[in-house]
Amino acid sequence: MNYFQIILFILYCSVVLSCRSKPETNPIPAQLAALNDQLMALHDSTMVKHGEALSLIDKLKIITNNPGNQNITMVDSIRTELDQSNESMMDWMANYEDPIEKDSAAINYLHTQIDIMHKISVHQLQNIALAKKILQNGN
Repeated sequence: MNYFQIILFILYCSVVLSCRSKPETNPIPAQLAALNDQLMALHDSTMVKHGEALSLIDKLKIITNNPGNQNITMVDSIRTELDQSNESMMDWMANYEDPIEKDSAAINYLHTQIDIMHKISVHQLQNIALAKKILQNGN
């Protein structure tokens, strides 16, 4: 009886091990998840600066309303650029669609979205720095 139980146990183990699912060989879902995480991190960091950009726009408006300021054109230009980066962000959020299909087209789409979000972020950061410099100089 003991040998019979051992044989049954070995047979059971071999059946269980052979029925285990194979690891996923399709790398696309993992790649999509990583790209999506990268995109959302970039989006979130850009949104953190959104409030700062809005505050700077208000401060720059005050400067452009002062007729004695000699740099009104430059200040207004930076304010317009900050407005544009905010509008670009809002447009991106309105148009972004999470890919439904999990294929190479979705990977390409996310790469494109990362590029767009990166450009928005860089544009926003550059203009925030310029606005801060102008406000710091008291123009």
